[in-house]
Amino acid sequence: MANNTLSAIVKNPHDTEWTYFNGQECREDRLRWKTLIGDEESNTQGLTYGIMEMPPGTFVDAHYHADNEIFHILQGEGVVLINKDVTEVGPGSILYVPGNTVHGIRNRGKEMLKVIWVFPCNKFSEIEYHLVDQSF
Repeated sequence: MANNTLSAIVKNPHDTEWTYFNGQECREDRLRWKTLIGDEESNTQGLTYGIMEMPPGTFVDAHYHADNEIFHILQGEGVVLINKDVTEVGPGSILYVPGNTVHGIRNRGKEMLKVIWVFPCNKFSEIEYHLVDQSF
């Protein structure tokens, strides 16, 4: 029988390995993220939380997924696509993206763009991404 007991989770982001976009391990010029809450070792109930780092010029393609998402920009400058609208973002910007809404993010600044992301699901691996052919 599986252990479904929930318990508090305390993590230090420095103790969690990065996941690199498109398998470009350890490249400083590649987008990368850490799933801090809602990874395969965490038993959570409806909450996934992580951090993403985007070097200048990198982007997350336009896409959608069924889950709502929240972004909180910690550092850097960029633009976000939401449906057909493009909006500038910077430190302190917070975005709520409803499920099934086309969105993407691009670092147009000169420094690292650091973004916290949150999903209302048990595991990051549950999210099914659907790419959209839309540039921004």
